[in-house]
Amino acid sequence: MKKLILLPSLILLFSCENKKKELIDANSQSDSLQNVSAKDSLPQNNSLQSIEEIKTEYALLNNQLIAKKLDSTSFDYECNEVSGNVVYYSLNGELKSIKHFHGDSHFSSVENYYLKNGKPFFIFQEETVWNFDGGTPEKPETKDDVEEKRFYYINDQLISCRDKNIH
Repeated sequence: MKKLILLPSLILLFSCENKKKELIDANSQSDSLQNVSAKDSLPQNNSLQSIEEIKTEYALLNNQLIAKKLDSTSFDYECNEVSGNVVYYSLNGELKSIKHFHGDSHFSSVENYYLKNGKPFFIFQEETVWNFDGGTPEKPETKDDVEEKRFYYINDQLISCRDKNIH
């Protein structure tokens, strides 16, 4: 479990180039999205006890991300043909989500970590590999293979891991 939280920190420490920048102003929001506030989440003291509660907390947190209600900071890195970006999202100084993107010429991965009380309760990972798949030299065709993974945690224990392949 500690490894999941330390992963983004290790990325920061071992990246070849580190460029920090502020991305999102916490006060900006989209007019077309519903307002979501901190009171819309499940109680802070309670840990999540079921996949349904995890899905509810995820939906509330994701709505805050979409509505740009969370503060964020990020850095980009590039190392040996792999480039990436890590974004930390927080609310009132509490880390709520981490998004890590990395890729190279034929591969990309996005890992989204969702946290409650400083611990991940849900991780969504999407990996895409593309290959040439027919066509002509002038108009080559490509094929994407996408794998989605969902990790559900209760009391620091992985309770469910779900995979989905999209071709």
